[in-house]
Amino acid sequence: MIERLYVHNFRCLENFEIVTRELPTAPLFGENGTGKSTVRLALTNLQKIGRGISRVGDLFAPSNAGWRK
Repeated sequence: MIERLYVHNFRCLENFEIVTRELPTAPLFGENGTGKSTVRLALTNLQKIGRGISRVGDLFAPSNAGWRK
């Protein structure tokens, strides 16, 4: 079970942290464009890495970062 998720510089998330200790579920609520889908994508990518489906560099490329060259 994930107890803490910290995401930095991935799409619109910068210094994002959610602590889920002792919570059976952790729903995400918010306005459009606040990063709910990005959190889901980060968790999906973490799952792919854990299962050995993809490599970190393939999932978290510089193009996903919140900055542009």
